[in-house]
Amino acid sequence: MLPKNLTHWLCAFGSSVVLYKYHSYVGTVVYCEGISMEPTVNHGDYLVVERISVLRGRIKKGDVVVAGQPRKSHNCSHVLKRIKALGEEQVTFWDEGHWRMATREIPADHIWLEGDNSVHSLDSRTYGPVPISHLEYRVLFRLWPLHQFGRLEPPKAIEASHPSTSRRPADSCADVVCLDAPAD
Repeated sequence: MLPKNLTHWLCAFGSSVVLYKYHSYVGTVVYCEGISMEPTVNHGDYLVVERISVLRGRIKKGDVVVAGQPRKSHNCSHVLKRIKALGEEQVTFWDEGHWRMATREIPADHIWLEGDNSVHSLDSRTYGPVPISHLEYRVLFRLWPLHQFGRLEPPKAIEASHPSTSRRPADSCADVVCLDAPAD
């Protein structure tokens, strides 16, 4: 029989290897900051995400995804948003710069991302269509808080964005932090 300390170290090492392999090839756990996905995802939530759907091109309208920051000038490294439209589809949204509804065709190999909290979200309405190559993960379920553990509830409907009565704050990007991100 192995000493208790050695058994604990072996279990910890084995768990680390499993987590590393999971992150590298399957997914990870992310911590969410910001309000742009409320009420679906709240500031401080932990989500389990996977990358197999993204790698195999099995994403669909309505999926909540993690993408690399499309807007290089912003301080978020990743964004958490919902896919509103896929390549070669049209999307209708409120164009805040021109104070009118606008329709835009999404180029092939791009997606349109929007936050569920449209009044407080920096998303494709600001930075335009996002290349599919920016996608990193698809959300599987909420891990924390425990009383909300489980699959994310879809919004009642994914509809055209409405005009906002207040300006969207610059820090409302709903960025995510990969907890076990490997060094590049």
